[in-house]
This record gives sequence, C-alpha cells and structure tokens, in this order.
Amino acid sequence: MRQPSKRGTPRKGSDGLDRVLFVRANQDLLDKLNMLLERRQRENPGVALSRADVARSILWDAVKREGLKEA
Repeated sequence: MRQPSKRGTPRKGSDGLDRVLFVRANQDLLDKLNMLLERRQRENPGVALSRADVARSILWDAVKREGLKEA
C-alpha cells in the first residue's frame, strides 16, 4: 500500500514520480494540452489520465528524439 503524503493524500505511485517540474505556460499551451488530453481519453477509455500525464509523455517523446533514453 502507498504511503500517504504529508497532506494525507496517497502518493502517485512507486514508479519514480517523486520529483516536480514547474513550467510557466500561457493559456494557448494549456488549451492545446487539454485538447490532447481529451483526445487521449477518447482513445483510451477507462484509463485515468491527467494533463500532467500528457505533458510528461510529450517531454519523454522529445527526449527520445534527441537521442536520449529513459534512465
């Protein structure tokens, strides 16, 4: 079972998501991320996805295109 955070909410998981990246964004970028989120939710019904999941996926795709692999 997951350990609760200091606020009492369950942590995201044991898959290494223990760091945070804050990014400033304008409304247009957020709108596009929301559109991608909606598309991916339609493509994957029943899967719980968030805007952060979409942004993380896009970042990993870009890192891989640059020739770097996941740690």
